[in-house]
Amino acid sequence: MSRQIIFTAILIVLVLGTGFVWYYYLPELTLSLETNGPQAGATQPVGARLIELRRLKTLELDVSILKDKSFATLNYTGEVLPAEEVSATGRVNPFLPF
Repeated sequence: MSRQIIFTAILIVLVLGTGFVWYYYLPELTLSLETNGPQAGATQPVGARLIELRRLKTLELDVSILKDKSFATLNYTGEVLPAEEVSATGRVNPFLPF
């Protein structure tokens, strides 16, 4: 057999193997990532959503910073801070030590 036929056969086996792994294992990985993300409520059963809502009702915020004397002495002046000048170009080599 010539080298070209062997190379083509190996390439076809690799492409089919990759397709098999992608088709059978990637959807499971995608589903597991979706259920752990921030939109997990969309795929959770109603009971799990209710438990999370109960946790929100019992949430306690620490507002002691609002009672602090330093915070109470702050006042708003309405002054707008000027924009800082931004250089259009950076360093020639940003990885060089200073």
